[in-house]
Amino acid sequence: MEQPTSMDKYASYSVESYLEDDRFIQWVIMPDEAGEAYWQQVMHLYPAQEPNFRAARHFLMQLRIQDRFLSDTAVAALSARIWESARKQPLIVPFIRKYAAAVLLLIAATGVCYYFLGPGKIPTGAAAWKAGKQDSAFLVLGNGKKIALDSTDHIIHYLGNKVVINQDTIKVGTTASTAAMAMNELIVPDGRIQQLELPDGTSVWVKARSRLRWPETFAAGKREVSLQGEAYFEVAQNSTQPFAVSTNNYRIDVLGTGFNVATAKSKTAFEAILETGKIAITGLQENSTPIILKPGQRAALNPAGTALEITAVNTALYTSWRSGLLLFEHKSLQEVMEDLRDYYHVRFDIQDPALAALPISGKLTLTTDIQEVMKVVATVAEVQFTIADDVIRIY
Repeated sequence: MEQPTSMDKYASYSVESYLEDDRFIQWVIMPDEAGEAYWQQVMHLYPAQEPNFRAARHFLMQLRIQDRFLSDTAVAALSARIWESARKQPLIVPFIRKYAAAVLLLIAATGVCYYFLGPGKIPTGAAAWKAGKQDSAFLVLGNGKKIALDSTDHIIHYLGNKVVINQDTIKVGTTASTAAMAMNELIVPDGRIQQLELPDGTSVWVKARSRLRWPETFAAGKREVSLQGEAYFEVAQNSTQPFAVSTNNYRIDVLGTGFNVATAKSKTAFEAILETGKIAITGLQENSTPIILKPGQRAALNPAGTALEITAVNTALYTSWRSGLLLFEHKSLQEVMEDLRDYYHVRFDIQDPALAALPISGKLTLTTDIQEVMKVVATVAEVQFTIADDVIRIY
């Protein structure tokens, strides 16, 4: 580990500084334990840097999707899209002109492919799916007030004892002594993804068919939330107030990190995918031994439902949904359609078991209409489909 004196430069780093730092870019592109330890030490020494650190990391993460070598043509096309997007997004222009070329060169050199979502395609709040029928997501406050989030661009965060939804400020209505006991709940239906910022600054993307519960104010010494369904967490660091996520059968203790957690309707399935940091997963049964997950690993319940299995994975396959992409490698057509069901609020019918089990690989951009998405699926899987009354029949 390097000595703190060699890290003095980070005390005055701006977002732009991180984006021209080769060591930082390399770590975001290809995270490892050494890099994770290094940047955690930087944040420990200079906690005021966290907003700039997170903003730069988030920008680079938006570009990443999967690992494969970029051709010269792909690099040129990506560069053109970044320049065009920068031209239309003033907040990005000041640093992208200077650093885009360096980022692209590093991407090409490391053999990692990235995808820029392009003008108007970077999701803020929930991704803007062009789905079928869409139900409202709901935010239920601790005082019983139920707020319908009837569009896909709501951004939720806290300001003192108030909840701010876009530009609307809502007083929570609880006192400091009762806020830790009052629980808020976000309920996300089919066809929706909702982003929010918890009272501690932690960012959460909650996937369709999921529920997240958290206190209006975290109690001293702990930050605990509960999840049914799937969500991605980017946890704000606070060593004096550990962060934990509880599911039906497991508890995840967080040590400053970005990770995805998924449970299932069966109340038994479970998986956690770690992008950065470190997490400890503990079963809720008595005398359960914690399992430590490292960056780039997935913990999932085995088919027998008896133990968690740890494997190395391409994390983008499990986390790209929050950026409006669905990536899949050797996934059955049945599984891909189940993912699309959640995004587009549709039903599907595959009557031929051989077709349902057909393995396919590819990438779907979930900001397009379901008809266009299904054309891509049909081409990749070499099948035909019809859509009627929100039912997709594949044959």
